[in-house]
Amino acid sequence: MRKLQHLSIGLGLALAIATPAVAQDSDESAEDVRALVREVRELRGEVERLNGRVHELEGEQVRGSANVSELSAEIGRLRDATGLAPSAVSRSALTGPAGFHLSGLAEMIYSYNPRAGGDPLDKNRFRAGDNNANSFALQTVQLVLEKEATTAGTWGLRLQAEYGRLAELIDADENFDGGSDNAFSLSEWFVTWRTKGLFGGTDDYQAGRFQTPLGFESNENNRNVMVTRNPIYQLGTPTTHTGARAAFSIAPDLTATVYLVNGWDNQINANGGETALLSIASAPIADWYGSAFTFNASYGHEGSDTGHLGDKTSFAEFLWTTEPDECWSTVLDVIWATTEDGVARGGLVEDRDWHGAAGYVTRKFGDDVQLSGRLGYYSDSQFKSGTIRMLDASVAVRYLLAQGLTVMLEFRHDWSSSGNPYFSDSGSGREDVQDTVTASVMVEF
Repeated sequence: MRKLQHLSIGLGLALAIATPAVAQDSDESAEDVRALVREVRELRGEVERLNGRVHELEGEQVRGSANVSELSAEIGRLRDATGLAPSAVSRSALTGPAGFHLSGLAEMIYSYNPRAGGDPLDKNRFRAGDNNANSFALQTVQLVLEKEATTAGTWGLRLQAEYGRLAELIDADENFDGGSDNAFSLSEWFVTWRTKGLFGGTDDYQAGRFQTPLGFESNENNRNVMVTRNPIYQLGTPTTHTGARAAFSIAPDLTATVYLVNGWDNQINANGGETALLSIASAPIADWYGSAFTFNASYGHEGSDTGHLGDKTSFAEFLWTTEPDECWSTVLDVIWATTEDGVARGGLVEDRDWHGAAGYVTRKFGDDVQLSGRLGYYSDSQFKSGTIRMLDASVAVRYLLAQGLTVMLEFRHDWSSSGNPYFSDSGSGREDVQDTVTASVMVEF
């Protein structure tokens, strides 16, 4: 297939040749030529639009306003079509020899909970990263050293280091040694080998530690539309996997990724064998309001080294994202999971069952302002008091103060229909509701 950039040059030559011919032919021939000229101009406009879309997506990737892996894939497809080389905006500020480049981010948050004064530790209940109420918190200082695998026969490397509250979440007792306060984490480290695809395109084979494909919300807020993370992220999905994975381009707009890993958040293996994951993702479908679909599945032993030998966790997830235009986008995330003999309660061992759903709506106002809402439901039987069912509703505004500098503000309301899991303002009892206001300042470089 010819590159569209070359096509644009060819169309320009055709336009230059065809235009004087209009004056030399008969009226009927002249009308045919005029129609051809109009078509050539329309095609050249389409090429320019595609080129502009490439640079627009590269800018979004830097701002973190959408899923980075999806943007990278679309940028790659458009570059292949247009013949464009990566522009300066898509590369990090610090580029070293042999294609290595350095990037990073830093985030500080403040969370206010009017009822947290009743808890001696000032905690927001059932939160991840923002569980310290009425307090400033260093979420993360992150550095990423990366070399991208570009074409078949090339290799890549990614090293991502974290310091702060996020690191504590990522490395919360991942080796079953009781440690959960490690403020430093090498959250991602893997090597990539890119080859010619088995079904066309290119395939990637990787080994190391990866962020999980399970769940919509990410560890870093430059990939999220909200400030806080929902119960699906905190209680229902892992954050990392250690092992190997292979990503196959099984169709022009369809990718399948297979994982064989130690488990959920385990750097060493649990005692019941490996865990297998499958992720199948489609590219956006323009005729279906820009819909993209992802199906994730996981099966394996996720317990600790003292858990029941051979007990397995089954997990399934469906993700549906839409982007009908440049202003609006939506997400629907649904999960279902069960662990055999996963709960010890009253001297008995029972299966743990959990499921949840979350919907997101985002409206962009130009390049600088974004308004997002989230509504979620989560149910989990892992607690000693029984099954807890929670609803959460949030609204957040994001403002880009300058290139790479973002501020966010979110109001969130949590409600539980069972167990009264949230702290009261007196500390003497529990409540079924919890309200928080959380602010974030984030720098990307």
